[in-house]
Amino acid sequence: MYFGESYTILDGKKRLVIPVALRRIMEEKNHRIWYITRTYDQSLFMFTEEHWERILVDVAKNPLDPEADAFKRFFLGPAIKVEADAQWRIALNDGLKDYARLDRECVILGVDQYLEIWSKMIWADYSLQKMGEYKEQAKAIFARNNALHNPQEEAAHVNG
Repeated sequence: MYFGESYTILDGKKRLVIPVALRRIMEEKNHRIWYITRTYDQSLFMFTEEHWERILVDVAKNPLDPEADAFKRFFLGPAIKVEADAQWRIALNDGLKDYARLDRECVILGVDQYLEIWSKMIWADYSLQKMGEYKEQAKAIFARNNALHNPQEEAAHVNG
């Protein structure tokens, strides 16, 4: 499981330096190969090889569906496979770098089974913009989870 907010840099050769805290987890789990593609929020997803394989299985369930094809163009089309080098850097291409508007200062977020790569400036703006929704999202998620763990409460809620 990956979590945390790590600040790092993108060097002049478009290589993203993996912060030590994440590097330790990656080494422990033998996660040296990653797949990187676009998110929905002008940042980048970073999936382990195992997670990527599961995603590909799910995506393949809708062959020749125009809506699924549109998603595949945006999600699979720009995807790249990367392997961390000896200094724990990963190389990005121009397309992904430009999409996420990455400059020198970047943020890598651990989001459970995957990572997200953000421009430091865009992450700061996004965080401020979404902070008001955070409380409501937490309330909805934890209320739903509590109902799953307490069937009597769920029944009372449904019947009430």
